[in-house]
Amino acid sequence: MKYNSSLQKIFEVQNRIKDIHPFLEKVFPIAIIEDNHFYIFDIDSSGKKYIFVKEAPAPMLVPKGVRAAFPLDSYKDKIACVVSGEIFESLAGYALIFHEFIHCNQWEICELKLKQKLEIAQEPMWELNYPFPYSRFAETYSLFLKSLEKSEPDNIS
Repeated sequence: MKYNSSLQKIFEVQNRIKDIHPFLEKVFPIAIIEDNHFYIFDIDSSGKKYIFVKEAPAPMLVPKGVRAAFPLDSYKDKIACVVSGEIFESLAGYALIFHEFIHCNQWEICELKLKQKLEIAQEPMWELNYPFPYSRFAETYSLFLKSLEKSEPDNIS
């Protein structure tokens, strides 16, 4: 299968970063978008390998470069990390996969309950339009990626 070795590398990266936060100990299904079809992979019974589960048409136009987490209608509404294939070309791409896994974890634990209580959450685009301090986050995230490349994830300087 085309993405097999790239998907298995997720477990290698996980072993390097899992001690940073408990949410990094769990992986989730991954849907890779190509030609507006999802190629869905899930974890096998050992919990240590991704296997191809199914191909399904995307319910909407999904752009190349997508990095998202949402439930898949075509996979029993399971939450999944949704990406396009070029994400596997760099270590930064794998970091983004784990970022989406954190969203998957939040979805499973509490996201819907919390959003239902927020007045701002009544508008579908509120998360994208919220004035988040992106520049400060981007600087810290860049430092984290550099320390990860040096195999020193605890040494963010």
